[in-house]
Amino acid sequence: MNVTLAINTEMMLADGSSLRIGQHLRLLPGRRLVCFGEWQGKQVLAKVFMGKRAAHYAERDANGVKRLLEAHLATPPLLAQTSSQAGDMQVLLYEALTGAENAEQALQAADASGRSAITRQLVEAVAAQHEAGLVQTDMYPKNFLIENGTLKHGTLENATVHAIDGDGIRPLGRFFSSWRAWHNLAVLLAKLDPEVLDRDLPALVQRYREVRQLGAGSVSPLLRRLIDACRWYASYQYADKKVLRTCSDVIVHKTSALFTALNRQPPMSLLAVPSPAELDGWISQVASAEALKRGNTSTVVRHDLDNVPVVIKRYNIKNFWHGIGRAWRQSRAAVSWRNGFRLQRYGIGTPKPIALVEERWGPFRRRAYLLAEYLDAPDVSGYFEQPNLSDEDYLQACRHIARMFYQLKLLKISHGDCKASNIKMVNTTPYLIDLDSMQEHVSCYRFARYHARDLRRFMRNWPPQSRVYRMLAHAFADIYRDAAFLKKAGISIN
Repeated sequence: MNVTLAINTEMMLADGSSLRIGQHLRLLPGRRLVCFGEWQGKQVLAKVFMGKRAAHYAERDANGVKRLLEAHLATPPLLAQTSSQAGDMQVLLYEALTGAENAEQALQAADASGRSAITRQLVEAVAAQHEAGLVQTDMYPKNFLIENGTLKHGTLENATVHAIDGDGIRPLGRFFSSWRAWHNLAVLLAKLDPEVLDRDLPALVQRYREVRQLGAGSVSPLLRRLIDACRWYASYQYADKKVLRTCSDVIVHKTSALFTALNRQPPMSLLAVPSPAELDGWISQVASAEALKRGNTSTVVRHDLDNVPVVIKRYNIKNFWHGIGRAWRQSRAAVSWRNGFRLQRYGIGTPKPIALVEERWGPFRRRAYLLAEYLDAPDVSGYFEQPNLSDEDYLQACRHIARMFYQLKLLKISHGDCKASNIKMVNTTPYLIDLDSMQEHVSCYRFARYHARDLRRFMRNWPPQSRVYRMLAHAFADIYRDAAFLKKAGISIN
């Protein structure tokens, strides 16, 4: 990073003024810095563009903000458009809305009622953009700021939603404008809480139509399919593509003999990925009786790394023919790695993936290793067998488990092996492990069969007459809006 962009340093601008760099909000090395700063005695939001196309991106960002202001839509005013004194960086200075909150952070911190209210505000803001003939092409909640606002009776009153990404603002266009608008709305909704959509989608669509003066209308099946498709595609781009290359979340190194991926935010300061030889050494040090699992296809042990306990899972090659069968396919460690990030993206409990290691011979894959956060917690069966478990914790755990399965249902994700040992309980919160059979489905019909299979396998962990089974069945019945899935899984309430 250029030293002139370090926090608390002065950056001289072309007009003779200076910008004191403050808290970094986003940094793309060699391309862009977004930060708070101080300019002419004012608190500002600064966007600093670097590289050969700095002027192009700065102009595009400024033009987007001008379009929003001309349409009388809320956005932080552009105070100055200038460059560094040396001319190697372009600088945009916006008014800093110090009392505003990023919509993504607001959604994460809010309860169910608050998430519904914030979602409604975002839909209104997008509808206003479309009505003004504009479209936000980089549609993420983090590209909106919510200023003021008081939550009352499920409504966010007196709130102002600001669009803050001028670079993504484009004219909606005259051709296929209606299709583009509905698709753009679907992109936003696909990135929001699926439980809110499951409950509030008709009301959200009606509010969108009211803002655009389109009259009354129901939720079309096409919009639902668009939302599902946009959600699947965003997840695919992130969990199936992005986390297997160097990005803001992962560092990847690749040679003809080795592929490694390291989480940039592991639960310890891991500076380098251990080699297969090191991993094998650590695994061999663990006695068979102390190993978490020793099987033909995988070996799982706990190891202290930098005084932090981690799980090391080695996916074994049983024999020559097994090796031939696995050589061309993505390793099960890589599948678990991707699915760990997938669940984290959706806010579903799972141990944090730390590192992925694959032995390779050119294009052929051999053994693979996955390092993940260690959870010192019982599995779901052991949790309910605790003699001192309170009735309140018992009930909360059942509801949280049912809610997790319902989230998976809304997201069309199947686990593939829902035995008790693959669900850990941290207090009353379930965490999914052993993710190498997990899939995110496109087909509703195919997913329905897989989800029913997951539910059926999970409930087989207890006899139907047991207290656990009966309380879980009641929790599923309370949370699932569509009882057809429960019926298909054979879950009955006596």
